[in-house]
Amino acid sequence: DGSLAFYGARIKDASSETLSQYGLKAGVEIVSVSAGKMKDAGATEGFIIRYVNDQPVSKAQDVIDLAKKSKRAVFIEGVTASGRPAYFGFGKE
Repeated sequence: DGSLAFYGARIKDASSETLSQYGLKAGVEIVSVSAGKMKDAGATEGFIIRYVNDQPVSKAQDVIDLAKKSKRAVFIEGVTASGRPAYFGFGKE
């Protein structure tokens, strides 16, 4: 399905339809969440990741690359499935 594993979640590039629904130009969609750091941090299905550690993301691989570069924690900003801005983070250790 083109999704990538990310700390217990599956993420994929958000479709143009999904982005237009939220009025966004770019983002990465969380398509599923199971046990892991993302679920523990409060990630939910349908969340659109817009930034990782203050860096904009447009592809699932961007999220993974930025998380790998992080030394201590991963801070994610985006929009919930209901369209509200939201934030969460988790430590890498």
